Amino acid sequence: MKKYRKAVSILALKDKSPEILLVHKPRLADAWQLPQGGIEAGESDREAAKRELREETGLKISGIDFMSRITYSYDFPPEYIERFKAANSGQTLSFVVVKIDVEPVIKVDNSEINDYRWVTREGLKEFIKRKEYLDVIYSVLDEFGKKSKNEEM
Repeated sequence: MKKYRKAVSILALKDKSPEILLVHKPRLADAWQLPQGGIEAGESDREAAKRELREETGLKISGIDFMSRITYSYDFPPEYIERFKAANSGQTLSFVVVKIDVEPVIKVDNSEINDYRWVTREGLKEFIKRKEYLDVIYSVLDEFGKKSKNEEM
């Protein structure tokens, strides 16, 4: 039976421009992704999102603007499971959205994360190669957009 680690993925959006933060992992396949990481024991999705964003990018946020109802599960490659003796078959991601209202200063650790980009929604497909993952990101963005429009009414 497959066991999936709970993790959270962060859609960090620049408030003044329609750009989304992507980070680059130093690996060959699926290197570009949203900031993300595992939820530790006793930690909420919100707490994990704040911690992971800080660890991967140096960004410190005070709150989460939106918690998505969408989740995405995927399997780790067999070579990853073997190399790292992974206890889980894969991850199930929950998604949060944070709006960054100042010009952010990103600091990657050059180990776990070695680069970053701010990209538009249209530009995502140049970086995110796994179609299922890209479709989920679009769905979360659409869900957040509908919520934002409803609040304006």
